[in-house]
Amino acid sequence: PREDYVIKCFYFLFIYLLRRSILYLSHNYVLTSHYNNGFASGDLCMLLCFEPDHKILEFHSTNKAVIGVNLAGQRLLLKSSDRYFLSYDMLPSTISEEKYLDAVVNMVNFHMAFGWPRNKAHHLLNEIWPSYKRSHKITIADRRSIWTLVNQEEFLNFKLLNYLQVFPKVIGTCGHMYAVEFIPPLDSNLYFHGPKYRAVHKSMGTLKILQDSLNEAVHMCDVKRENFGESVAYPNRLMVLDGDMVFTDSRLNALFHSLRCKSDTDCTFFSCTANCNQTTGYCSRRHNSNFEVSVTYFDSFYCRVLFANILNEFLGINLGKGCQKALFSYSLKFARCSRNILFNFFTVSAIFINDLHLHLHTVIL
Repeated sequence: PREDYVIKCFYFLFIYLLRRSILYLSHNYVLTSHYNNGFASGDLCMLLCFEPDHKILEFHSTNKAVIGVNLAGQRLLLKSSDRYFLSYDMLPSTISEEKYLDAVVNMVNFHMAFGWPRNKAHHLLNEIWPSYKRSHKITIADRRSIWTLVNQEEFLNFKLLNYLQVFPKVIGTCGHMYAVEFIPPLDSNLYFHGPKYRAVHKSMGTLKILQDSLNEAVHMCDVKRENFGESVAYPNRLMVLDGDMVFTDSRLNALFHSLRCKSDTDCTFFSCTANCNQTTGYCSRRHNSNFEVSVTYFDSFYCRVLFANILNEFLGINLGKGCQKALFSYSLKFARCSRNILFNFFTVSAIFINDLHLHLHTVIL
């Protein structure tokens, strides 16, 4: 009966909300306990632990902990690669500050391959730990908290590549958790409400920024719709919401060069691919680009949504997702060649014209 179905829905919804609240409360209780006992620190701890009116909006803890909260009237995402502070391997609290700074610089260079010099360790701390700029001192709790943060690639990408202005801003930290501004992920409605290929055009802006990075190119190895979002502050680009699979050119090449292989299929790392060097038995540099992967993904996704929309709006056919995919795949085999030729022609032409304009502008100046 319909009444039983409604009751079951409310029951499962209640269980889900209860479980989410319990997980968050236990997580927050442990973090608050660490803060109160002087074990963890951060500029957001006071607000996060003692603000009475903050609300839990979402809680995910599959691959990493992601908590959506409304804190002091601002919607934020609290993130960490592990749920609990003590999940991270800590450095001995007795080591000297010099050895501690060496360890921090080495960890950042491992994740980012920046080649950050040891004598610039204080500048690195200024970027990672804002309160260090004011006091030039770090406590034992600060040391532990900083160490958990530099072990998280996404945090380092968001903080040290923030000059690119394609990542969410880090608002503050508490222990191993870092809070970033909430940017809504792309909605599928974006593709058929508004200008055609709007998302692709915006992604090109983002990809050009990553490619022309000040130091070296930055690679994205997990290109999918939910990893991009739109920010009012930057209307002509997409924001990269997930920084776990973002790598500097040096770091990605080091990763590929460490992979043993027998064929090219062994040299695939999510969206990033390389060739297998049969002489050395290791993978070579990445051979596909951010642009290629993004165009392929967004083009395919856009056409699939548009195809289903045309069936529904003009022919009155409303197919299930499975039927849509099956029918679309047959139609796509016929249309792919002509569509991609036209699309790539106009896309490459646009990039060429843009680069030519920049070149002429530089020459004139």
